[in-house]
Amino acid sequence: MRERRALGDDLRNAMENGQLSLFYQVQTVVATGEVSGYEALLRWEHPVRGNISPTEILDLAYENGLIIELGEWVLDQACKAAADWDEGIRVAVNMSASQFLLPRFADTVSAALERSGLPASRLVIEVTEATIQRDRPRALAMARKVHALGVRLALDEFGGQKSVLSMLREFPFDKIKIDRTLMQQVGTDPATAELVRSVMLVGHALRVSVLAQGIETPAQLALLSSEGCDEGQGYLIGRPAQVPGAATAPAAAVRAMPSTFAATPIRAACAPVFYPAA
Repeated sequence: MRERRALGDDLRNAMENGQLSLFYQVQTVVATGEVSGYEALLRWEHPVRGNISPTEILDLAYENGLIIELGEWVLDQACKAAADWDEGIRVAVNMSASQFLLPRFADTVSAALERSGLPASRLVIEVTEATIQRDRPRALAMARKVHALGVRLALDEFGGQKSVLSMLREFPFDKIKIDRTLMQQVGTDPATAELVRSVMLVGHALRVSVLAQGIETPAQLALLSSEGCDEGQGYLIGRPAQVPGAATAPAAAVRAMPSTFAATPIRAACAPVFYPAA
């Protein structure tokens, strides 16, 4: 504990005496190899312990109440450096949850851009899924404020250990149930429709059955059927009943469906069904 406290004091001194530095890792367009931007990465060469990993730097900053100050320093330095780069080259800066969720964060970003002269469109703020999950309403509000400045946003560590994708990969799920709130928007929001299609692709790639909830219109059913959804549930197919009986048996539910789909209802499966490419 004494060593940890001493290292925290060293970090404070390093920040005050300019011992921290930023390295920049290039990002390119895959198809052409053209440079699109650089990600700013924090480095600390301790005079005794040598190189301190970025993860340990952040842990120390959290423990010693320095995370906000450190984040503002990184943002300032990255913007100043990028202002001298060729036009169109962006700089990406990772933001901690503590900083991104601060009510004044958008003002901090705006001030850093103004001091450096860097156009807002050339700054990318990166946040993780963990940051968003910590306080989703506040994260959404802040994301909108930052985006309104013209700054780009990136979702970092997508598919990592704390990601929903990681859960799908690691847990022995046999089925994914698409929430009814998504189904309510598939007919009016093209992005939501594409998201639903992507969920089905992911489910089938992982050999997990996909069930769509909240099917209430023929258009929703048509989309799911055309994309090879495994199972469906909703008022269009059948309403809740106390005890399944003759009136609510599967055959009756199919008969209640629109005639255009009665011959080819959603292909239900206990295990996922894979459909050949058209």
